[in-house]
Amino acid sequence: MGSKQELLDFLYEYAGFFTEMEQTETQKLDNLLSRQLERIEHSIAVQQAMDKRLENLEKKRVDLQIKLGFDGMTFTRLIQEFPEENRAELKRLFERIQKSLDNIKYLNQKSMKVAESKLEEIGSTPIKTSANISQYNGYTAKGKMKSSSPSILETKV
Repeated sequence: MGSKQELLDFLYEYAGFFTEMEQTETQKLDNLLSRQLERIEHSIAVQQAMDKRLENLEKKRVDLQIKLGFDGMTFTRLIQEFPEENRAELKRLFERIQKSLDNIKYLNQKSMKVAESKLEEIGSTPIKTSANISQYNGYTAKGKMKSSSPSILETKV
C-alpha cells in the first residue's frame, strides 16, 4: 500500500476546493441578485471552470485511491485504515467537506430560485424544478453532486 500521507495531503486539497466552491456559490448568488448581466455572465464562466476542476479532482481522487489500495472504501472505512493518531484529523476533514457540500447545495438552491424568479419577471419560461438540475449546476434534483465519477462523500471511495 502506498503513502497514506499522500492521500491525506490530497484530501486537504479536496476540502480546500469545496471551501472555494462554497465561496463561489455565495458570489454566484450575490451576482444573480445584483441584476448586472456582466456579473451574472462572470458567474456562469466561473461555474463552468469549477465544474471542470471538480471533474479533474474526482478523477485524481479515484486514481490515487486505486494506486494506494483504497479503492471501493467509504470515507468512514478509509478513516479506519489510518493510524489512530490520524483518525480525529480525518474525521474533522470529512466534517469540513460535508459542511461545505451542504452549504453549496443550499446556496445553489437559493440561486436557482432567484434565477427562476428573474425569468418569471421578464416573462421567460422558468426552469422546471423537477428537471434534472444537474445540467445547470453540477447537482441532481436531490442535491447529490454529479460528476463523471461519484463524490467521495456519497459513494464508496
